[in-house]
Amino acid sequence: MNSNVTRKALVEALLPQQVPDAEVLTQAGLKRFGLLTDTPIRLPNVIAYSQEHGALFFIDDSAMDTTRLAELKAWSDAVTCRKVFVLVFHSRKEYAEQMESQAANTFAWFLEEPKHFVFISSSPEASAEFLGARFAAG
Repeated sequence: MNSNVTRKALVEALLPQQVPDAEVLTQAGLKRFGLLTDTPIRLPNVIAYSQEHGALFFIDDSAMDTTRLAELKAWSDAVTCRKVFVLVFHSRKEYAEQMESQAANTFAWFLEEPKHFVFISSSPEASAEFLGARFAAG
């Protein structure tokens, strides 16, 4: 998927559905959270902050396997708010083809279905914690 197309779809369709108050961060915004942009890391397509959720969303359209997740976590170690890691797929079919490689405790969002997402859990406890937080926020 083309990164520019993905970024446009994220900002115009997906974020307004999933995190309506999200602020897409610029370089200055990243610095505000202590994220250095001169480090040798491939940045996600979009990094957004939601005040309502007290969370930074790291949203990407390429593999969010355990190695990539560890890289992003290490890079964002100084961040004190909640961090949410999201992988974007064009469709559920595309997700099904790659789901085995997606890291646990991440989300999958679908461009074709901007109101829907999947939480990839590491355990029943993580699922319960996620559902409790989701219902408390709703």
